Formats: sequence, structure tokens, C-alpha cells
Amino acid sequence: MSSTRTPRFKRPSNINTIRITERDLNIIHHVFRYRLLNSKQITILTEGSHQNILRRLKLLYNNRYLDRPISQLEYYRSGGSHPIVYALGNRGADLIQERFGIPRKEIDWTAKNRSVKRLFIQHTLAVSEFLVKVEADCKRSGNMRFIDKEESLKDLSSHTLNQRQFKWDVKASAHGENIRIGIIPDYVFGLQSLKENTETIYYFLEVDRGTMPVMRNSLKQTSFYRKLLAYYETWRQGLHSSLFSLKRLRVLIVTHSKERQNHLIAANKILNDGVGSGIFLFANVPEIYSCKDILKPSFVDGHGSDGISIR
Repeated sequence: MSSTRTPRFKRPSNINTIRITERDLNIIHHVFRYRLLNSKQITILTEGSHQNILRRLKLLYNNRYLDRPISQLEYYRSGGSHPIVYALGNRGADLIQERFGIPRKEIDWTAKNRSVKRLFIQHTLAVSEFLVKVEADCKRSGNMRFIDKEESLKDLSSHTLNQRQFKWDVKASAHGENIRIGIIPDYVFGLQSLKENTETIYYFLEVDRGTMPVMRNSLKQTSFYRKLLAYYETWRQGLHSSLFSLKRLRVLIVTHSKERQNHLIAANKILNDGVGSGIFLFANVPEIYSCKDILKPSFVDGHGSDGISIR
């Protein structure tokens, strides 16, 4: 006799209510912090067996604490097995406000999750993949603390007019063109030593999946060079200090291949007559994800020097 399998993206009509445990709260908070996480990433961040966490995720979804964006169905139609992707649900947002004091606002998370597209899911999961590895390796090391974007906003909020996200614009010029470029990093995080009395390091993260051209004919067109230029001018004009009270600007760029990484390093050298800028650190997914510890010297700076650590 074959068993009936519950549809992945349809909640049953008869749902048993659940008591939210401390682990449930942690799971919901992880999803909130990263916007989207798949079940594999959630398991890495959460104590407990994989199967128990999967069962709990199902209950949190059925009770609307978490949601499953419907556009991920395209993964399944394309074949292969993929971990289910989770987003914050309306009841989860209520709980986040109640427990952590983070404003709920008038956001219908169900509608918001329904509107996300496949490319947004892919990019957000790529960002989460890197950050989850950094956070897990910090915890494993025992001497580093990972500071997420929400906490980074609080640390730097007096210099960003209490914005709910890191967002600014900068005047830039190149090849006779003058333009104002807006910047919204994919994520901002900090690393704090638990054993040494050193300054917390903050990184502005950009995850590149190779979909944006490296160079274009005009600065008015989006390109990765334009993004590099915006960060470079932020540093040159001292905006990192005036906006965020940071002594040093650090921009971490993770791309999908070694070849693409080399192209981006070459583009950064155009900014200052072939020298390259030390504000940038580059890495490619195949190399850093093969490392047992992502905190080890695995990155290349804008000058082309390798063996750089982010800790």
C-alpha cells in the first residue's frame, strides 16, 4: 500500500498547534536574519539531528511561522533534488517582534514571499551559503563571534540615520562621465575576537554569480566595474568614516569561479592605474568552499596578493 505524501507547498486544512521551543525560536530567527535559508543551511546553524529539524521545519511551515516561496517549484521542475527553501511567515514575524523587539511593520510576509522570483532565490541563497559557513566556522573556532546585519545596523546606526538597511550613494567619474551611484551591499557583517582586545572588523559583502557584465561602455549601465568604482569612491571620499564611523572600508567579493575572480581583480586595477585597491578582498566558491575553515587565509586582495585572512 502506498502512503499519501503531504504536498510540499500546500498546508493541510487540519493543523495541530505547536508549542514554540527555544530551538524553534532560533530557527525562525535564523531565517529572519538571512531572509531565505534552505533546510540544509538551517541544519548547519541549528543543534539537533537533521531528521528532527526537518520535522520541526514542516510543523513551523504548517503553523505559518515559516513560509516556502512557491517560485522554488522551478527547481523541482528542472529535475534533481533540492533542499526546501524557507522564508519568514506572518506568525514568525509577530514572534520576532515579541521576543527581539524588532518592528513587525505592516508587511504581509505571505504576499511578499509569493512575489519573489527564481533569480532572487538563487542569489539570496548564494549569499546565505557564504554567511552560514562563516558563522558556523566562527562558532567552531571558539574565539570568533559572527555579527549579523541586524546587529551591525545597531552598531553603526548613529551614522546611518537609523536606516533599516545599509544604503547610500556616491559621486563618481570615469572616462569623462560623471554619475551618482547608489550602493546597497548584499550583506554587512562583523567579526569580533573573543580572546583578543581588538577592534571589530566589518565587511560589506557582494556575492557575484556572474550574471552582471564586468565592464560596459557607459557608467550609466550596470556593471561590476561600476560597483567597484562606487566602493572605491566611498573609500576615497571618506564616506565610510562619515557615514559609518569606520576607520577602514573592507569589501568582500565572492564570485563563482577562479576565472571570473581574475577578471574582477583586473577590473579593480583600472580604478587606480593598475595598482589595485586594498579595500577589496576576492574569493571564488570552488576554492573557499573546499577549505575546512573559511577563516583561514583563503582570499586575494585587490593588489593580487593571496593568502589573506578575513579574521
